[in-house]
Amino acid sequence: MKSNYPSKKETTNKHIIEKAAELFNRKGYAGTSISDIMKATHMEKGGIYGHFSSKKEIALAAFEYNARYIFRSFDVTSFTDKTATQKLHILFRHIKKMYDEPILSSGCPLLNTAIEADDTDTELLSMVKKYVDKLKKIICEIVKSGIKNKEIPSDVNPEEFAETCIEMIEGGNFMAKVYNDKTYRKKAIARIENIINSELVR
Repeated sequence: MKSNYPSKKETTNKHIIEKAAELFNRKGYAGTSISDIMKATHMEKGGIYGHFSSKKEIALAAFEYNARYIFRSFDVTSFTDKTATQKLHILFRHIKKMYDEPILSSGCPLLNTAIEADDTDTELLSMVKKYVDKLKKIICEIVKSGIKNKEIPSDVNPEEFAETCIEMIEGGNFMAKVYNDKTYRKKAIARIENIINSELVR
């Protein structure tokens, strides 16, 4: 009978990924060495490579961990008693609150990874795009449902609104990183909420 508890290998994998996720988000792929991961995990090199074949494999798993952490409670569609604009407010307030959590103290892993990967690492960049597209789809579907239910004006373009929101969020993340000031993230969310209240409410 299969145990409900994780195996030792699964537990160790999770430990390595969790420690590496913070390192890669803070120091970047190039700036994080295997020695850094060894120090953070309190493991020897052979032990780490017994679970992952390369630093690249750890980086991909660490990015996936960070991205899933961001999206862990984005299922606002489950709030069936909420209007579309209320769902949007829930979503963006969650994003604002999320950036106060220690694991994301070094900023948005999507932005950090996209900047470093650029055109030099198509695999990492492809993973970033997957999650940006996922966020865009979540926002679009909420807006489309609002238009369908006559809660949001029909002249609102869901794709353009979603892209504007993501641009503002990541712009706030960029400014927060440059000036080491988290208030830029909160200002970006506040502007998005103002747009919702002024342009999306019938």
